[in-house]
Amino acid sequence: MKLIGVTGNIGSGKSTVCRLLNVLGYPVYIADTEGKRITETPEITQKIRENFEDCFFENGTVNRKRLAETVFSDKEKLKTLNSIIHPAVNKDFVEWTKRQHADFVFVESAILLQTDMSKNLDKIILVSSPQTTKISRASH
Repeated sequence: MKLIGVTGNIGSGKSTVCRLLNVLGYPVYIADTEGKRITETPEITQKIRENFEDCFFENGTVNRKRLAETVFSDKEKLKTLNSIIHPAVNKDFVEWTKRQHADFVFVESAILLQTDMSKNLDKIILVSSPQTTKISRASH
């Protein structure tokens, strides 16, 4: 099995490429979607709570908007959150790939090259499009 990453800037067309790959029968792991799911698991929720107590709703779920505001205004806090989320997503991806039976398996991530996930891949596809196209797609 070959592990192939798909990456690119926002609006570049990553999602379209991955939908086409999926239509062709290839399994595609969407890191952003899975990361959101993993954020709600008890283990990760506890780690986030230990570091970002004020980013929770009264019912105990992560207030994503508050968490984003907190980490994107403080590089150290972003680094802390990434140290919690990225290893968990990478572990989940490795476990997911073990359940796949295709010759080619894909992972989509905008920050693929900034994480350890890229180290496990055989190839990386960079999706690109003109700046005006990216701006148009991102604004819709």
